[in-house]
Amino acid sequence: MKTLALLLALLSLSLPALAKLGETEAQTQARYGKPIEPVDVDNDLRIFKYLVRSNEVTVSFLKGESIMELITPPEEKGRFTREECQVLIAAISGKPIGEWKLMATDKTITQWSHAEGFSAIESPNFTPAPLTVSSPKSLEHYRAKKAAEKKASEKSLGEAFGGPAPK
Repeated sequence: MKTLALLLALLSLSLPALAKLGETEAQTQARYGKPIEPVDVDNDLRIFKYLVRSNEVTVSFLKGESIMELITPPEEKGRFTREECQVLIAAISGKPIGEWKLMATDKTITQWSHAEGFSAIESPNFTPAPLTVSSPKSLEHYRAKKAAEKKASEKSLGEAFGGPAPK
């Protein structure tokens, strides 16, 4: 156990100083610097890309609060090791890695979950393989957006055939 703790500490020195989920845009920019690519998605959701120690870091902010980070290693690295993923997950979420549960691992995905609703996914079938760490607010926003899209789609389909929209 001491060996793992030492290994994780050493790995953390080689990885970027990470922002934590729940931080503001200003706090994130203080850690990562100026974004290399800002993208406005809608009124409440804003996405910024940063370059941190050769890693591309994409941060999603909902109403000014970070709710998701996607870290992509440099092309030549390909992917993070399992230990690096654990360091990144703990640093970004602010939740100790011992509190996370490995849910699935295969050639297409490695997924962790936390009892408080946080999730982390590494996608090794992509090159380079990104690691995404999400807060519960990220999932809530995604579900609400999908429900609104479904309702709008059903309404337009009903109208296209001259019938009433579903309630």
